[in-house]
Amino acid sequence: MELITNHFDLLYFTNCNLERPLIHDLKIVISASQIGLLSGHPLNPQNEMIFLAKSYLIFEGVKSSVRQLTGYIEEPFGSHCFKPLAESTRIVRDDFPDIGKTVSLFSLEGSFDDPLEWVDWEIESESFYLGY
Repeated sequence: MELITNHFDLLYFTNCNLERPLIHDLKIVISASQIGLLSGHPLNPQNEMIFLAKSYLIFEGVKSSVRQLTGYIEEPFGSHCFKPLAESTRIVRDDFPDIGKTVSLFSLEGSFDDPLEWVDWEIESESFYLGY
């Protein structure tokens, strides 16, 4: 696996599918598909957005991780019209010890498949890498 440091601001998450995070010590790894790479990203030589079939979002030196999960359904089935299930919105906070280092805020969004949920996610960490 190769890693790209930084360039988080040149990633487009709206159409991406995320898997549940792997959390170990102060590190979060999220497997993702269909992350968009905007023009100017080191992996995108084109003048228009391209998508990565498979990648990994890697956050090291994590101070906090908070995600809001909202269940949704396709209604009617097969229509590609989605309806949120407001009663199923929940907040998940991952606990990390404060290591007293400077962190940056990274905000992303996407969807989980099982169960079908939209996620709005904020992670504070020392560093970010995109693995591909």
